[in-house]
Amino acid sequence: MNVDHTPWSRRNVLRAVGAAAGGVVLSGCGLSGSKKSGDDSAAAKGDVKGEVSFLTLSLKPKFTAYVEGVIGAFEAKYPGTKVKWIDLPPDGYQQKVLADASAGTLPDVVNIGSDNALPMSRNGLLVNLDEALPGARRDYTEGSWKAYEIPGRTGGYGFPWYLTTGGNFVNKTLLAEAGVDPAKVPTTFKEFKEFALKIAEKSGGKIWAVSTKPGIVDLALHGVALMDRDGGKFTFNSPEGVQALQDYVDIFKAGGMPPDALTREGAAINTDFLAGKIALVPGSASFLTEIKQNAPTLYPNVTIAPQLTSTGHANMYILGLSVYAKSKNKPTALELARFVTNAQNQTAFAKVVTIFPSTPKSYDDSFFSTAQPGRNPDEERYRIEMGKQIKDAVSYTPPQFSDRMKDAYERQVALAMQGKKSAKEALDAAVEECNKLLSQG
Repeated sequence: MNVDHTPWSRRNVLRAVGAAAGGVVLSGCGLSGSKKSGDDSAAAKGDVKGEVSFLTLSLKPKFTAYVEGVIGAFEAKYPGTKVKWIDLPPDGYQQKVLADASAGTLPDVVNIGSDNALPMSRNGLLVNLDEALPGARRDYTEGSWKAYEIPGRTGGYGFPWYLTTGGNFVNKTLLAEAGVDPAKVPTTFKEFKEFALKIAEKSGGKIWAVSTKPGIVDLALHGVALMDRDGGKFTFNSPEGVQALQDYVDIFKAGGMPPDALTREGAAINTDFLAGKIALVPGSASFLTEIKQNAPTLYPNVTIAPQLTSTGHANMYILGLSVYAKSKNKPTALELARFVTNAQNQTAFAKVVTIFPSTPKSYDDSFFSTAQPGRNPDEERYRIEMGKQIKDAVSYTPPQFSDRMKDAYERQVALAMQGKKSAKEALDAAVEECNKLLSQG
């Protein structure tokens, strides 16, 4: 099972960025001043000049030196340009962006997730990048570019910037106790269900295979289509969706999850994993270090596994840069957003904080495949493993999936796992409520 993240993907990205940034001194070293390949850049038209404003989310003060270094490199490359950098904290950021966009006061380049890009692009407030810069998408991974495409429309509305993904930590000792070869960690949901039922039976329900109920992303990782092709309605109550939820219901009833799995929080999950009660949990690089410090006898028996998926694509969370459609200096704004997110600048950013670039060219750097001397070995181990899955990862959470929809979904899933509704009845009700909320805008 994988982490049930909130639909506001920025929170997850920022958590990873903030956790890894402590004590890091950033510099402008390695920042790109080179020309972009191809002839579709704004610079090729000779239009990059004048002032633009650049809004970011919670990058000060930890990343002040890095961002100022990128801005300085841009201004040096394009004499006569001036970038006004604005940074705001997370609280109220989403509401501030939407209000400023509606009022006509949004900065030229804005740091947003795909959930904000959806309503803004539908209201004509963001530049269609596939129209403005037809070849730009070639510089980014397919999954990251698609995250800013709007269902039912053509074009992308955000330059992908930095990504995060997550893996699973597996207690190999518990696999062995369940009669599962520790060298063959489950990678598909079919394998995992068999393992979960076996470990519940072998331990009499004293050892749990997984920690919490499935989130909407877990259904998507099963291969369930969450929405129709046009993004007009939710469809996760399909036969495939019902079977996916039924798998979790079966595991829960067999004792493969803790009794409080429906309300369980992260701290309890981590504590139980350290105590050798849970076989598989999602986690970050910092949790691997915590295992070494607090459970040194467990640490040698912990392996990092990729996300469980039946699609061949892991889930990721993403932040990007969009250009305001009412900008009075679009050529410079477009070039700035593309410059900040180019391969060289993203590679430099990934070397000072545990995020992943959205630019395939970045992964030519041995940094992403080889542990670096002088760095935390646990973080290096985790970063290299996660780097293997991020290049083909996608963003599964529909941008339309609001907090209210998430609450509706979770209520129905809880009823199914408690046996108060069948899996089909629960998902039918969840889809009905989500589609009702969707129609209300």
